[in-house]
Amino acid sequence: VFLSITFISSFRETSKMVYRDARTGLFNKARWNEMMQMDARADGFTGILTIDMNGLKRVNDTLGHDAGDRMIVAFAEILKNSLPSSCVICRWGGDEFSVLFPNITRNKMDQYTEDIRRATEEYNLTDPEVKLYFAMGEALSEEHPEMSRPELFRLADEIMYRSKQRWY
Repeated sequence: VFLSITFISSFRETSKMVYRDARTGLFNKARWNEMMQMDARADGFTGILTIDMNGLKRVNDTLGHDAGDRMIVAFAEILKNSLPSSCVICRWGGDEFSVLFPNITRNKMDQYTEDIRRATEEYNLTDPEVKLYFAMGEALSEEHPEMSRPELFRLADEIMYRSKQRWY
């Protein structure tokens, strides 16, 4: 019995690790890709948010990778604290994040993106070693009902990259 319980517990922990980013505790790209395929068609209230941090390479090059890691972890905490538990937050890449919102409207999406901006501004006012800046893109199925989840993700990503180009 002990061995069975130990095996089951170990299996659960290993399963969690497959879909979690070790640094932030957020879901990872593998989990995101799986979610994009689970239900290829987006329903009428799906929202996707993509976020890319600005300036991480400069921070890594000038202050070191530890400072860059602190930046990523601080921003992940802002996302966790600013967004509802019903959404799925992923660290999609090095300094890229993606969020899947079930049952969201334009007004709610605007509220959450403003909450992220406000929390980031408040963080920057605490005079951290490195201030946080980011580019964001969003896409909602209520505005693009013909699109699948992967298509919504690509649209949000394109919008985010245009925002990033304007920042630089």
